[in-house]
Amino acid sequence: MKKPLLIITALFVLTVAHGQTEKKENTFSFIENSSDTSSLKFIQRISRPGEDLFTIYETIRKQAQVKGANCFKLKKFARDSTGKMLLTLDTYYGNDTFLLNNYNNHEKNTVYIISDGNFNDETYSFNLNGEKQIKSGTYYKYTIKKDGLVKINKGGFTGTTVTVTWQEDNLCKFYTLSGFGLKPKPTQPGADISFSLGRLQSVDTNIGLLIIGILKQKH
Repeated sequence: MKKPLLIITALFVLTVAHGQTEKKENTFSFIENSSDTSSLKFIQRISRPGEDLFTIYETIRKQAQVKGANCFKLKKFARDSTGKMLLTLDTYYGNDTFLLNNYNNHEKNTVYIISDGNFNDETYSFNLNGEKQIKSGTYYKYTIKKDGLVKINKGGFTGTTVTVTWQEDNLCKFYTLSGFGLKPKPTQPGADISFSLGRLQSVDTNIGLLIIGILKQKH
């Protein structure tokens, strides 16, 4: 009787650690390359076009979950000169043991700062142990030292500051400088759709892991 209880407890921790309260049937996890995929059941390869990554991802996720998928791999991402994107994901069903092991393979105590998916000449500035700049189509990676912390600021004194502290098994964090990877804002009068005033926002873990597979790392 102890083994089922341990599995249930582990899955509860997995859900909380992802910052999610959604039901188990809404799980859609990014598959790490280091995970043993031999137990996975392939469900479907899905491609969808669009102009916003979050919307495309959500469309694929919902279609895949209807078919029984609960995890995915990035197969292909393309963006043309007009801004239209094409995202292709391979979707799978994984049992509880796989999902837990895959979660444990996600990087810990690592912070990713995301620019955008436009791949143009735009540059983004932020402060992390001094001023940093990253170009469009890239991300910045920082690993927190044991018992340390990192402060990330965008927009100076009037902007946004995020502090991330080292903790054992602290899941990787993703922050966008442009809004790339976030749900699109409404466009009614008065809606805040600008990220140029110092906004630094958190991106969902699975979308963040997808994004760093799309963008290039700044070295």
